[in-house]
Amino acid sequence: MWSKAATTARPIPIFSPSQIIGLCATVFLLTFMMGIALPTLPTRACQVAMLGLMTLLSLQPGCNRQSSVNVTGVVARSGQPLAVSPTGVLQITLKPDGGDNEQFTPKTAECDKATGRFEIRDVRPGKYKIGVQQFDPSPQVDKLNGAFLPDRSKIVRDLDGKAPLTIDLAQPDASK
Repeated sequence: MWSKAATTARPIPIFSPSQIIGLCATVFLLTFMMGIALPTLPTRACQVAMLGLMTLLSLQPGCNRQSSVNVTGVVARSGQPLAVSPTGVLQITLKPDGGDNEQFTPKTAECDKATGRFEIRDVRPGKYKIGVQQFDPSPQVDKLNGAFLPDRSKIVRDLDGKAPLTIDLAQPDASK
């Protein structure tokens, strides 16, 4: 699970209840085994030592890390890039297509103004709603009138990073 934020900052890991239960069970089991194997040491000292060891092991880089991919593609309308002024921004946002109560950190990227191409790094494979906004010329006005906001977008894709995406705003339901 990831904390909900409107920025592109790195997600903050939050341990799920099953991970916490698993960690507690492991600590208890190892503490129990240490109490039997080393009866001369006080049980409390064994518990503290094992808890410290398990905490260090669970925080090691690479532990509980899921694979990620880079997602590339192009945003267009009827096969043509959208016209974006020099002060405008064409932005794409990926939102996991889970439950509405699921916590997440959206992944966003700015599309190339001339071609509509984009790349979003470190995306967990899975099903996503894809939002597109065109802030042009002012960064506060969506020229697409919110039609493709991530929460209400009809653009849903399974992302695996293998093939580039083609997002045609004239055919938002088309899977490519």
